[in-house]
Amino acid sequence: MNRFNLSFKGEIQPGKDPRQVKARFGKLFGIDDPARIERFFSGETILLRRNLDRKVAAEYFSKIRKLGAEAELVKVTDQAERAAEDLAEQKARERAWEDARRKAEEEAARRSVEEAQARQKAAEQENLRRAREEARRQAEEEEAKRKAAEEATRRKALEEERKRKEAEEAARRKAAEEEAKRKAAEEAARRKAEEQARK
Repeated sequence: MNRFNLSFKGEIQPGKDPRQVKARFGKLFGIDDPARIERFFSGETILLRRNLDRKVAAEYFSKIRKLGAEAELVKVTDQAERAAEDLAEQKARERAWEDARRKAEEEAARRSVEEAQARQKAAEQENLRRAREEARRQAEEEEAKRKAAEEATRRKALEEERKRKEAEEAARRKAAEEEAKRKAAEEAARRKAEEQARK
């Protein structure tokens, strides 16, 4: 059974309003985007439908003619059909490769984000650990300074107490020595007085 490809070059029949032709063309093929419709009228050959049977191909051809444009039906040979199938397979492979590439890029981007988040979290944890370590070290230093100050105060008090006791002992000894000297002087004076009285 003969099969046909429906190709289109964007050719508008003489005397037809291009805007109306393009609007009808878009309606026929369900295209609402004006920019997409314009691409069909760029002069480049575009394959509208592939591998149609004779009846369907004739219907499309007739509809395009009626809306004011020109189309072309190209009979599909076995070789052309194989080429079309090969092209379709190639495009499918390209799409699969593109999908795989895109997924790989997305996965790489996801891993990159996760790694960046992990590095950031590790950095934050390290900063927190360092802050805690610094706070602990400062607390230990303050405690050591406080204990050192207390020890210095205690030693100073002990030293002052020792000096006070030494001063008191020295004063006591001096007073005792002076008292002994006074008594000795009194005794000597008494004896001298007694001797003089005997004479």
